[in-house]
Amino acid sequence: MHDRSRLPRSDPRPRDSTRGGEPEDLKAILSRWLARHGSGEKEGVERAAEAWREVAGQEVACQTRIARRSGGTLIIQVASPALLLELSAYRRPALLAALQAMPGLGGIRELRFQAGACGSGP
Repeated sequence: MHDRSRLPRSDPRPRDSTRGGEPEDLKAILSRWLARHGSGEKEGVERAAEAWREVAGQEVACQTRIARRSGGTLIIQVASPALLLELSAYRRPALLAALQAMPGLGGIRELRFQAGACGSGP
């Protein structure tokens, strides 16, 4: 027979022996998660589009469009190759910092610019 005490546990997750205290309210947990990640794809894109117009300015905003938000990445379509280069090579860090400073957009960790047709927004 085999000695089961030497076999690895069937559950590979580490056990947390430091937890304790009172259980946390589910509403509080969900509120924190939604603040970080947004309440939904469409709402997240709309909120990001409003913030983008404010941060980028009218001249840039009318030549760009938020295509989608994928996790922490905001994908922005840009109408012209020259503006695409300017945004991706020179203005990305400042734009990202400005977006992250806005309420509800702290979950954005990266801006990705791509060539594409642009309209008034999502």
